[in-house]
This record gives sequence, C-alpha cells and structure tokens, in this order.
Amino acid sequence: MQLQRNNMILTTTVKADLATLYLFQLNKEANYLAAFTGPEPLTKEAYINKYEPFLSNPTIHMCTIKIEDKIVGSIAKYEMENEAEIMENSINPETPKKITRRRIAKI
Repeated sequence: MQLQRNNMILTTTVKADLATLYLFQLNKEANYLAAFTGPEPLTKEAYINKYEPFLSNPTIHMCTIKIEDKIVGSIAKYEMENEAEIMENSINPETPKKITRRRIAKI
C-alpha cells in the first residue's frame, strides 16, 4: 500500500524500516509522553525482534511516513483489550530533534 499527498508518502512498514523507527523510541521525552512504554528503550535487536512479527499480524496495520524518501514517522492501528487504537510516532519538521510518540485514539 502507498498513499501520497504533496511530498509525504505513507507506505506499509517493512522490516528495513524498523532500524530507523527504532531510533524514535530512544528519545526519552517521546518515550515518556507515550505513557504506555517501558521506562527504558529497547536495544535495537530487541526492538526489531518485538516489532517484526507485527508486520505480518492481520490485526496490526503499521505504516511508515516518509517525506522526500526520508522516514519521518510511523502510524499504526492495533488492538488492545479488544479495542482498536491508533499510535503515531513522528519528527516535527520544524524542530527535527523533537519526536512525538503518542496514542492518538481508541476507535
């Protein structure tokens, strides 16, 4: 799947994207704001081992957000306690060191 709007592209997340997405969870402020993650970020190997199975899970829909072919975020729909939720990780283009990680909504 691929959706494009202006210079932003939304694609289905693939294993190769996980190494870059791993870096997002290293941001302590973003990890804290997420409020549903562990107190310490995972190692790169642990992160990839955790998220790789999600790529083929039919109840999880992970997409990578790219601007000019650079990964700037991700968005995922998943189920928690039988309720659908959406989570977003992104870099603010105006302050590239600022990463947002948050649960957007319960559906």
